[in-house]
This record gives sequence, structure tokens and C-alpha cells, in this order.
Amino acid sequence: MKRREFIKQVGFGILGKAALASAPALLLPNNGFGATNNKLFIKVFLRGGMDSLSLLAPKTAAQYNLYSADRPGIKMTQSQLKGLAHDPAGHNNNTKFGMHPSAVNMRALFNNGHAVFFHGAGSTNITRSHFTQMDIIEGGDSRVIKPSGYIFDALGGSAGNLHMVSMGGKVAASMRGIGSKAMAMASPESFSRVQGSSAFTSSTNKADRIVGMSTDKDGDCSAYGSGSMSDIFCKSALQTTTALNSVNNNISTIQNSKITGDYGASSLGRSMKQAIRLASSNVNVKTVNVDFGGWDTHNNEGVIGGAFDNQVKTLDKVIRAAKDDLVRLGMWNNTVIMVMSEFGRTIAQNGTGGTDHGRGGAILVFGGNLNNPKRVIAPDWDLARKDIRDVRVTVDYRKVAGEILRDHLGVAANRIENQAFKNNGNRFSLTGLYNVIK
Repeated sequence: MKRREFIKQVGFGILGKAALASAPALLLPNNGFGATNNKLFIKVFLRGGMDSLSLLAPKTAAQYNLYSADRPGIKMTQSQLKGLAHDPAGHNNNTKFGMHPSAVNMRALFNNGHAVFFHGAGSTNITRSHFTQMDIIEGGDSRVIKPSGYIFDALGGSAGNLHMVSMGGKVAASMRGIGSKAMAMASPESFSRVQGSSAFTSSTNKADRIVGMSTDKDGDCSAYGSGSMSDIFCKSALQTTTALNSVNNNISTIQNSKITGDYGASSLGRSMKQAIRLASSNVNVKTVNVDFGGWDTHNNEGVIGGAFDNQVKTLDKVIRAAKDDLVRLGMWNNTVIMVMSEFGRTIAQNGTGGTDHGRGGAILVFGGNLNNPKRVIAPDWDLARKDIRDVRVTVDYRKVAGEILRDHLGVAANRIENQAFKNNGNRFSLTGLYNVIK
């Protein structure tokens, strides 16, 4: 297929979502990304505010009594809470918490040295608005919503086609920004398959113009003045074509014979399976965003045998399947999976058997080559010292994500501190990291 036909049949819809906001990559500086070439970072975002106290609850007598008194109708009993293995370094937080009984596989990963859990983690911004907090977290600031995302700001212009992929219909806010080459897809095949003209029926004229721009007489956009709108559109179209062709050319390398994990039928399972399939190809995916909604448990939370229990079972199944496939692919030791939510829930249950928007939540980090695993990191964690009515945030999620970006993906510290997590215009400090990533 000729490039003109390929672009035209792929359609303006993809260009509009992914490429039209992109400036030419050659105009952007190299920002030190790529020191490690075979690392994968999967970010799983639990949308809705995951109740961390129903996933990891306190077990020591004093803390359990506080938890139990505030949650008489939705608490887990001491016998239901599953203990966590002691870590080799002798930290005692593991004995302070018990895990939800349906988190069988995540607990096993922890006990076998493939996980670190954080409690009292989240954004230092105090908003309890879902969308505001999501935008603040995805942007990486503590006070304002940035126009660009922290993953894009960290990787910047050095991130090539398919280095940033969101599974689903839209690019995650953490990957957006002027010049971003982030892509959204439901699966490798659906992204690379020719879609037909119906994808841009309502924008045919504009699509035709872009096709014309991307196939100028020299095939390199040289007919347009550098930096002009036509030049940007033309190079964006060519950039997207390159990315699409990259997937198309390498689709046969996806190792379906090794993608055999039981992901289930959930949206999370479908997305994660396609993420692992894409990562198994040789298109050099670096970061993948996977969303999982349904955690806004205001009513009838169902910690055991109900809605929350089902959510935990789904997450647990998918994390296990991803780990198993990554092991079969020989990629587990080069992968870090970070699971987080926009915030936690109130310590006390409400009048309808649920919990309301809160502050401190949990971050779960999984991987085959973590440093000092089998730890629950929960600095100064105490239910008697509330943030009004919530678990206090004593772990800034940016310290966790920043360590993954720096020590796993090889992003320059200066880039993270001055771009990705810049604090209201001021430098963010990466000192005081948790020594999780080797």
C-alpha cells in the first residue's frame, strides 16, 4: 500500500487524537531518556478512589480497634485479614497490616519478593474532586493542573513513536503535551488495521488536505516553511504513519504462543492483555497506561462478597496473568507495574454502607527485580492522627513514580525534578526516595 492510501484509509480520526497536537520531533531537544533500552513501565490507574483500608487494613490491636470502630458494617475481621511475610531487612510494618482475602496473587507476589506496598500514599493536593485530583496527579504538580503530563515531561522529545501508549480510546493525561507522540489503542491489530474512510467521513476535506501535505512532491514536507501550520500538520501525519507502520510491520513478532495468562473478561483484563502483547513485539514500548474504573464506593461497598470484593478479584487476576506472561516472555525482571488511584477513602464508613472521597491511599509496585522487596512502606502511619477524617498522605506519589522514571527507565534526575514534577513553578526534589528500584 502506498503511503497516501495508507494515511487516507487510516483516517483523520487517529491523526486528530494523536498527531495534530504534535510538533516535529526534530525540533525538540534530547532530554537524557533512553539510558536503558529494554525496560517497561506499566501504570495501572484505579479510577474512582480505591479504598486502601479495605485492601490493606491494620492488624495490630490498637490500630485495628480504631479501624473496627469506624467501620462496624464494612470491616474485615482479624481472621479474614491475610498476613504478609517478613522482609529480610527486618522492617516491622509487614506485621502491622493484613491484606484482603481475595488479593491472593498480589499477596503471593509480595511474599515471594516481587512487590513493595505503600500506605498513606497519594497527592499532596487536598482536593477530593475525582477529576481535579486525577488531572493534578497526571500532570505531576502539587497545586495546579499542568497542560502536559508527567510521563511526557519526563521523556520529552527523546520519546519516540510507541514509547508512550495508552490502552483504550484516548491518550492518558500523563502522556499528553505539545510534541507528544503518545498513542492510544485498544489492541495492536485494531491500531494498525486499515480502518476505511468511515473514520473521517465528517472531516473528509480536512483529512484530504493532511494527506496532501504528507505526500508533497519530495515526501518529506520540504514544500512547507519550517514551523508553519502546514509544516506541523505534514510532519505530524508522517510521524503517525511511521508509528502505524512500525506496529504493522512488527505485528507478526508478537509472541501469541507465550501470551496464555488468564486475564478474564473484564475491561482491565482485555487492556492488560493487549498491553503485554504489544510489549512483546519489537516496537520498543517503554510506558503503558491502563485504566480500571469502578472504585467509587459511596454505597454498599461490599468489602467481602460484594462490589469491592469483585474489583479486588479482577485486579488480582490481571496482575497474576500479566506477571505469568512477562515471565514466559523473559520480560518480568525488566518490568515495573505501578498500581495507584487518585485518592483513598474516608476512614469511617458513611450511612449507606460505603465510604466517601478521602486522602491517603495505597500504591502497589510489582516487578521481578525490585530492590529490598517485601516491604510495606507507611511512614508515621496512625489512624489516631487523621487528616480531618482521612488517612494522612505521608508518601508523595511523585517520589514513587520519580524513582521508577529515574532508576528503571533511566530518565535524567534533572529532567524529573525540573520538568516532570516541577512544584508550582519550583524544582521538585528527588531526595528521600524509597530505594525500591535497582
